[in-house]
Amino acid sequence: MDDERGLRLARMSPAERVEVALVQGEKVHPGYRQHVERGLSVAWSRMNHVLGCSTLWTEEALRNHLPTLQEPAGRHYLVGDQVTHHAGWQEGAIQSAYHALRDIDRREREAAAAA
Repeated sequence: MDDERGLRLARMSPAERVEVALVQGEKVHPGYRQHVERGLSVAWSRMNHVLGCSTLWTEEALRNHLPTLQEPAGRHYLVGDQVTHHAGWQEGAIQSAYHALRDIDRREREAAAAA
């Protein structure tokens, strides 16, 4: 993993980070810039008491701890991008919610079959 890319962005001013985002957005969607009225950028690693925006899992930690975090405590689930293989991404948050929903569905079906 290359932390330097993220750190380079974090060292920029918010306006500079927005400009980078606009330039990169234009590469994917030509004309992107014309649809952006304002931009906002936060360098989470520079925020007091945050020190970053996501979990950084090692492969060993994923194997040893992620399944435990994904298990419900009674009827309560820990859900969020940090509880997946895709920490720091919206995809991870969605996958985490799907995991909880699949488990709720499984548990409800098992309870109904046993009744």
